[in-house]
Amino acid sequence: KAWPVLVVSLLTALAALGGFALLIVPGVIISVYLIFASFTAVLENKTGLVALSASYNYIKGKWWQVLSRYLFIVLLFLAANFIVSLIPIIGGVASIFLGPILLAYFYLVYSDLKKISSPVPESKNKFILVFIIIGSLVLLVLLVVFPGLIFKLKEVLPDNNLPKINNQLMGWQATKAFMAGLV
Repeated sequence: KAWPVLVVSLLTALAALGGFALLIVPGVIISVYLIFASFTAVLENKTGLVALSASYNYIKGKWWQVLSRYLFIVLLFLAANFIVSLIPIIGGVASIFLGPILLAYFYLVYSDLKKISSPVPESKNKFILVFIIIGSLVLLVLLVVFPGLIFKLKEVLPDNNLPKINNQLMGWQATKAFMAGLV
């Protein structure tokens, strides 16, 4: 089941990226619609766009209710995690248990939505596909343009402002060398 869930997660991320590329609000909208796509992949054995469409169908007409429940539990989770993290030693251990509680809450919301939703035949939602295509194009542009911007930046900035990094430096050393070059 790992591969179908990975594919569903990748498609969800691409759809969200496509939505956020269209000025944030569509990204929030599509992200809420697809919040249960992984549940449909794991619990209903749905794959790809069918899993995303199932999540969309469960939430259709209930978007604001799902968003309000999502915001409520996430804010509660963040507050609880902050408070628990203030307690030495016990806080670190206790915060480990908050993640599964959050997952259980989302499962309960998912199962309630599934119960009250009318059965919809398995289909592939073209609305979601548009966002996936836009997200894929945005990702492609970022992968092609971003390295070019870095090389262009090297041409524009004088040499004394750029860090001297050789190919041997990795990870933290490279970051430290880069930051030293900016000072």
